[in-house]
Amino acid sequence: MVESIFSDSQALDLTTADGVKVYLLRTRYKATSVILLTGGFANFTYRVKLQTPFFDPSISALVSTIVLKHAEPYAALTRTCPIPVERQDYEVLAYREVPTIVSSFTGVSLPKVYYEDTDNRVIIMYDCGESCITLKDYLKFHSVPLEVARRIGNSLGRFIGELHVASHQNRPADSPGVLLKNKFERAQELDAFGFFYGVIKRDLPRTTERYDEIIALLGNMHDVIVSSKEVLVMGDLGTGNVLIHGNHLEHLSVIDWEIAKSSLAVAASETNSRDFNKIVKIVALGVGVDLIGRTPMEKPEWGYDERVGEIVSEGISFLLNVENDMWLRKSFLGALYV
Repeated sequence: MVESIFSDSQALDLTTADGVKVYLLRTRYKATSVILLTGGFANFTYRVKLQTPFFDPSISALVSTIVLKHAEPYAALTRTCPIPVERQDYEVLAYREVPTIVSSFTGVSLPKVYYEDTDNRVIIMYDCGESCITLKDYLKFHSVPLEVARRIGNSLGRFIGELHVASHQNRPADSPGVLLKNKFERAQELDAFGFFYGVIKRDLPRTTERYDEIIALLGNMHDVIVSSKEVLVMGDLGTGNVLIHGNHLEHLSVIDWEIAKSSLAVAASETNSRDFNKIVKIVALGVGVDLIGRTPMEKPEWGYDERVGEIVSEGISFLLNVENDMWLRKSFLGALYV
């Protein structure tokens, strides 16, 4: 932890690039340029070009750019959405300790944290580089050969699988993964499912088919998620939080761990075939919630209201058919059945 280098009278607006540049003047990370990176939901994120590069022995290279993340008590993308700033404590904890319980053989890494200022809610991290793009953006503009897509999925699956297995509540209480999971138990209120559940309750028209049933279903699932302490979960493993390094499609980094927590396991090694069919239903709930709650927020990217409406309707179909095995088997989730 690092104490603030600024007094209250010197408070800066770290939601702007100019404010960040002034903030950095009193650190070792003085900047020649600060650029706001787009696409983040929760935090204000910047790429900083340093006046003086420094040597990082862990990668045996000079570091000339860094990433600075600043948290406010609201989401950067939607300022009317309150989010506790303590989320940043859990993100730093994840960056520093998850690599100690997951092997490097998965092909997936986490960025290194260089600096933390808890008073101003700033963290400074390794910059994966301007050549890095999110898997989400890559898939918008490129077709990926099936075999490469399979290897990317396998790498992410191995990484998350190792995380879940290492932290599973059935392992010895003094095992490193369980000890780490326990540090995240107070983070359970930082929940993506819960956020979008709230959005759906607020915005889904009450005239929607089986509205009350949908809301009750999501409420019950949310209660299960926030009460579970089975494993340590990343919390928001979407394609927007997976970075591809240049043209190396299988060199991946997982970023934005601010809603990591101890929660429900859906991919632990103890799962058997009967349990797995139940897991498909949980995944269907997640798909439905994501399509209904997130899609309207992506409207500038999706382009037009008709397409947004189609996607929301598809999400509603997943929720209405969560107990319909025949329907789920015919959907893209059918491949998950065993």
